[in-house]
Amino acid sequence: MFHPELCKLCGDCLVNCMFNEYSRDEAIAERKALMEGKWAPILRDCASCHSCNERCPQGANPWDLIGRLQGKYREVDAGEYWAERLRAADEERSGLLGAPLPERADTVLLTCTIGSGATEVFDSLLYSGVHKLMGPAYYCNNGLEYFGDEAGQKARAQGFVDAIARFQPREVVCYHDQCYFLLSYRLPEYGMDVPFRLVHLFEFLGRTVRQHQEKVRPLNLKVAYQRPCSSRNTQDKEPYLDELLELLGCERVAREYDRENALCCGAMYGARGLSDKALAAALTNVEDSLEHGAEVLLCLCPSCMRNYAELAPDRGLPVYHVSELCRIALGEEVTYREEDPLPYGAYVKKLPLTR
Repeated sequence: MFHPELCKLCGDCLVNCMFNEYSRDEAIAERKALMEGKWAPILRDCASCHSCNERCPQGANPWDLIGRLQGKYREVDAGEYWAERLRAADEERSGLLGAPLPERADTVLLTCTIGSGATEVFDSLLYSGVHKLMGPAYYCNNGLEYFGDEAGQKARAQGFVDAIARFQPREVVCYHDQCYFLLSYRLPEYGMDVPFRLVHLFEFLGRTVRQHQEKVRPLNLKVAYQRPCSSRNTQDKEPYLDELLELLGCERVAREYDRENALCCGAMYGARGLSDKALAAALTNVEDSLEHGAEVLLCLCPSCMRNYAELAPDRGLPVYHVSELCRIALGEEVTYREEDPLPYGAYVKKLPLTR
């Protein structure tokens, strides 16, 4: 949520934009226009990377206003794909009303959109014995805010929490970073309670790998991490990733576009048909990774994986999800169908990983 009472109109959000160049005067003028609800060029040019939220010295969340106005002025459009997903989620959650409660599960794995479409992703020692929540009722719908409909996201948030809470879990592991962002950050903003402990995937993977440390074969790889835009407001998971990579025998290269200075992969540009801008962002990250000696590009977000699926391997940089690297270290094979089962284009066949 944008907090107008915190905004000092300093212009830092646009002056420090990672995709667009602004003078201080230009930045202030556009922010004033946005706060008056008017159209401004940044609505057309924004990459939706959330970096200005993380960089705002006042914590005003300037991107949240941009995202809302992008919807108002139709600079973004969710399209039929999102409409169908929402219909499915709303219908399945409605069906849960009054239904008998399921057996209690102490720990549940929230798979979001991935679980029902690519169940083989979770056929691993990593997730053995953990109850997996799959199906439209467990879609977080956090992507709605990227398409200018945070109101729709907020309206469905309580139903999402209630669907999970039916299992009376002590803790909920979020496979998708968007789920973690929504539950740990957005819901408190909305004044909604989350009646279970949230566990980020990095924390869970580190915990599980430690339990099976005797099976781990150190990978001895230098990896570049593509930090997703959903991590901009939830920086608490970074130490867990560093610890996990150490357990796997991997080195996270200190490249230019990482951590707070992470550069978005450009996927939202692609979703809006701005393929040249999407390609430029992805190429910058791939070249930066290679220049700093990375042997693997590590992703957490399926949209990031889609954007790099062919581009990075074609340049000699294999793309893996963080959990896939854990599976390889545990001696498991990471294989998928010839055709990706998800519209993301994320879970494609992998090139052999040289270790």
